[in-house]
Amino acid sequence: MRYRSNVKYHPYTLLLVVLLFYACGDSDLRVQCDNLLPSAQTKFIDVYALLSSSGPSGCATCHAPSNPNANYDFLTKPGVYEALSNHFDVVYAQIASGRMPEDGTPWSESNIQILRSWYCYGGPYEP
Repeated sequence: MRYRSNVKYHPYTLLLVVLLFYACGDSDLRVQCDNLLPSAQTKFIDVYALLSSSGPSGCATCHAPSNPNANYDFLTKPGVYEALSNHFDVVYAQIASGRMPEDGTPWSESNIQILRSWYCYGGPYEP
């Protein structure tokens, strides 16, 4: 015999549950401003060098003006800054999870620390 509940759920209950689950998702993928480098050691040029590389840990091979996956330009300084200014949480989560670079070498913790530190100190742009 199956048990049937007479409890009726509001149509938005599932949406609320999904949103709560998403908000409480994997905290490793959200930016935590701890374990930072000293601010004097955190420069945009270092972040730019990591992202603009075409090497195995770089992003410019797939995200450049000639190949703009997800409309990111990681080849130019203004493109890197724009992507990080508008989509930092997404970029950080992709890198910190190891999902990106997709066919490359995942970033080391020290490189992720550079990115996180730069962001947590306000993400200043240096032309």
